[in-house]
Amino acid sequence: MLKEIKKQIGITMAGQFDNLLSQAMESFADGSEVFLLQIGAGDGRSGDFLYPYLIKKGWRALLVEPHGPAFDRLCTTYADFPTIKCCQMAISDHDGVQDFYSVGDTEGLPWWAGQIPSLISDVILSHESLIPDLRERMVVTSVPCQKIETLVKAHAIERIDIVAVDTEGMDALIVKDILRTGINPQLILFEHKHLGAEVRSSLSDQLLKSYTVVEGPYDMLCVRRSSFAELSMHRN
Repeated sequence: MLKEIKKQIGITMAGQFDNLLSQAMESFADGSEVFLLQIGAGDGRSGDFLYPYLIKKGWRALLVEPHGPAFDRLCTTYADFPTIKCCQMAISDHDGVQDFYSVGDTEGLPWWAGQIPSLISDVILSHESLIPDLRERMVVTSVPCQKIETLVKAHAIERIDIVAVDTEGMDALIVKDILRTGINPQLILFEHKHLGAEVRSSLSDQLLKSYTVVEGPYDMLCVRRSSFAELSMHRN
């Protein structure tokens, strides 16, 4: 099934993928009519491609991040932007509280060690070959969590133009739940590198019904057919 789907999905190298993503993002108008939802926003700066667009385009946005230290920095990043709201929350398959895993002491570790918090402990531990003492450094905390449906209702979201998901393994569940709400964003970007082949196949099959899908080395770009974003991608 995955081989069959890949025949329909554009697969690109990193540079080409970044160019397509940039074209699609630039196709959205400036101003508060555009609404963006980011799940797994981190601190809003470190490795975050959205930051320059949010700064210059004046979009409305809800940025969701469960990790306390990153969330505090996220709030600081966008403190001067009233159209951008930050929410400390994990998105899961239920409402309540859930264990959350992160690397507590990142001193002497690769730069990305602080950017892999997850609701799934195995996702953290999959980096153990690169950080031999990762188990000893891993910290478990409890975080509030909501289903995407609950989040949408709580913030009275009626329209989403852009969705970006980077949740270290929860991405497929979140994207499927967003589609299930009936809110069909013009653009969906999500990380696929922690998803198994069967999960990716199932999600891609669902997305291909309504979206043009481009697979990069780590992320998938999904643009709703006949949207301004897709037209922009095809012009170049």
